[in-house]
Amino acid sequence: MATSTLKHPDGNSIIVDKAFAQHDAYEHALHQFVPNVVIVPADDKHPDGNFVEDTHVAVGRVVVATLPGHELRRGEVPPMAEAVRKVVGEKGWYYNMADAGEAYLDGGDVLFTGVHLLIGLSDRTNPAGAAFLERAVKDHYPSLSVVTVDLRAQPRLHLKCVVTALSHTVLLFSDDQPGRFAYAQLPESVRSAYEIVWVPEQVASNVLAFPDGKGGLLGVVAQGGFPTSEKIVDEVVATRFGKDVPVVKLDMPEFIKADGSLTCSSLLFNC
Repeated sequence: MATSTLKHPDGNSIIVDKAFAQHDAYEHALHQFVPNVVIVPADDKHPDGNFVEDTHVAVGRVVVATLPGHELRRGEVPPMAEAVRKVVGEKGWYYNMADAGEAYLDGGDVLFTGVHLLIGLSDRTNPAGAAFLERAVKDHYPSLSVVTVDLRAQPRLHLKCVVTALSHTVLLFSDDQPGRFAYAQLPESVRSAYEIVWVPEQVASNVLAFPDGKGGLLGVVAQGGFPTSEKIVDEVVATRFGKDVPVVKLDMPEFIKADGSLTCSSLLFNC
């Protein structure tokens, strides 16, 4: 039997049928904002394989196949690489970390805001992995600002467990000790480049935002079930981007039990 790497205290109480229904709702939400959604078949050998974000990082036209920090997850990368290559084709530059020795990286530790590339150091991403990604990206975007955020002194799994980008000008942080810690690790020059929005529930700080290519938003997918945070996200989106911008709420409790956030289950590419 395959073993999951999850550490959530409710991990053994996941209700599979509910998880499938929640994943179907997630897929439906993506179809509202993404013209081409590719579904990769499940693999029973890799129970964490739903969290495809950790297997690849895309920054502009640069795509990096990662070497996940937990060895049980490394078998997830080859089938995802096959699917990613079909999507990216000849439109991008593809790098593979598998030949980079002790360089480990999870995609959940990488946040590209459009202005900065933030790379979290964690139990799953080491300095060599961060350096590999920085070199790959700067081969093609030498002027991009890359910032390494050392999170190893606090217990959260990934950088995007506590911060995501609503746009290239707005960052959404969890208003708790891990979120405040991550915020404090950012240089002042980076913090001052954004409007910072704080939400009280950590899982609600992870959103999927879909830019319209003109500085606005096509829409946002946010975690449901957290009314205070939902209200904050609704108000920020309406005020900054327009009342007509939809905010889709998804209740994903079975994925939360599996240490999963909204960004975990998809890879977004500009092709």
